[in-house]
Amino acid sequence: MCFIAALVFLSFFSCSYKKAAAIPLAGSGSVLYAHSKDALEGVIRFSEPAVLTYTLEPAAAVPEDQSLEIVYSLTVPDGTPAADGAAVSRWESDYFVVLRIDGDTAWALPLSGAFLGMDGTFRLMRYAVPLTVRDLAGITLGLEKKDGTGESGAEEKPELIFELKSLELQDRWFGFFRDGDNLHATPFVSAETAGTETAVTVNPPADYRTGIPVEISLSGISARAALTAGTGRYDYSPIIGGAAEFLTIPPGALPENPFPVKYSGAGGIDSLEVRPGGQRVFPGEPVIADPGIILYYPESAWRDPRYELFQWDRFPEVIIFDTADYAVQDLLFKRLAFFVEKAGFRGRLAPDSEIAHLHGWNAHDYRAEDLARFFEEARRTGFPLNREERELEQILLERGILLKGRDNGITPGTGAVVSISRQSEGYLRSLFMVHESFHGIFFIKEDFRDFSLDRWERLDPAARRFISAYFDYNRYDTADTYLMMNELMAYCLQQPVSRAGQYFGKTIASRLENDPRRSGALPEKDEESGTWPLLGDLFTREAEAFSGFVRSRYGLTAGRVWRVYQMSL
Repeated sequence: MCFIAALVFLSFFSCSYKKAAAIPLAGSGSVLYAHSKDALEGVIRFSEPAVLTYTLEPAAAVPEDQSLEIVYSLTVPDGTPAADGAAVSRWESDYFVVLRIDGDTAWALPLSGAFLGMDGTFRLMRYAVPLTVRDLAGITLGLEKKDGTGESGAEEKPELIFELKSLELQDRWFGFFRDGDNLHATPFVSAETAGTETAVTVNPPADYRTGIPVEISLSGISARAALTAGTGRYDYSPIIGGAAEFLTIPPGALPENPFPVKYSGAGGIDSLEVRPGGQRVFPGEPVIADPGIILYYPESAWRDPRYELFQWDRFPEVIIFDTADYAVQDLLFKRLAFFVEKAGFRGRLAPDSEIAHLHGWNAHDYRAEDLARFFEEARRTGFPLNREERELEQILLERGILLKGRDNGITPGTGAVVSISRQSEGYLRSLFMVHESFHGIFFIKEDFRDFSLDRWERLDPAARRFISAYFDYNRYDTADTYLMMNELMAYCLQQPVSRAGQYFGKTIASRLENDPRRSGALPEKDEESGTWPLLGDLFTREAEAFSGFVRSRYGLTAGRVWRVYQMSL
């Protein structure tokens, strides 16, 4: 009688057994009461299944957009996990363990990772079902036969024991992830495999979706893949020679309706999660993103119409500004450029009246030490910085790139800042993103600086004469070895190795040809091709060396710092 009544509705059970269960319900102050000895133990023995009935007193208040996570294990009689999956698979083909919430919503609990294409079982299963009730009064758990299955009896199957471990109210999410030998999952997730291709889909019905902007994260990606989210598409290529990776698509890079979410690629993944994106405070909390996402990130999603602030997901010490135009970028960085890099201005805070008619840069990069010198000099001398420069200083302090001492003096912390602009043409934005991002890595990685210094010191004399003349043409301070090796590196890596010969041996060499002061730095020209073959050969060699280094250290390559190489909404 208790078995039948519990399946119909919790309020109707007639048994008098009622004891507080030792099973916690995290996120609630309610007490969970068991209405049978089996429920008190939290155990279902599949050969002699009992229905576990629980009530909550008082009923637990359920905030909007919550899920109930049920944590359980599956073991064989000696208490060890059903690791070989044999017992599980025999039962799972014909039976469900069903969770009923307040006698209303019913959920079939997975007994293994088979629904995700995963072999074997897990020590703990953590299954989070979305709640529609606002007051949770009770639950039941029971073993139920699937419709349309055969008549094979329990006596023909090996014993399996289900044990309820805990319950928790948590923010609603959809997807799955592995945590050691634990599997976290939700309903509305499916996986299909065809040959080496795997497809994983997350698609909850509209009634279970939240109105909160979400973010999507994946891990364990080891091959080229595509992710679609509603009308959005994100094409992905992993780092070279690296371990399986983690990627997050922030809320601003997703369409308003991101469902269905689908991963398609060669090989499986370890996780696919759709979670509330949260509100990141501007400008103190950057949007964490891959550089490829930053290039395509919709301006309509910016938190300030002047600029958006990002943090490089793989190198979190590097923050990236994307500005609406060059005018905004100049307000933030132009004076810095003259203070740090421009010949005749280095180490001096130039007033607007002196530099207004001069060109800064169309993209920027700065290390913590130079940023600290700039802002400390402004503090020490009382130099009037503009609004954007003051904002920049505060951002750098909040990110730990700058530090403030007891006397309010500014000292360097850890990290770097780079900047690009929406005013640049698309191909230039990509080139600038690569160029500046490699500067960012250079600033935070000592081994990269050591390698760059070695290449500068061993640079062929003809190549050194030419590149020094070209940097002088661009008003760099060529007496600064640190600056020279840094720029040599970035110019070599900003385009694929296959394009280095054309870029150095024609594109920029031709800019010096008619410059009487600098043309003497050019080697012999091949008139028929209109190129300087020696420069093409020498700098192709440098590009190969630099590309080989970043490939072996960071999984990157010349011309590429992103993993998401194409994105559309």
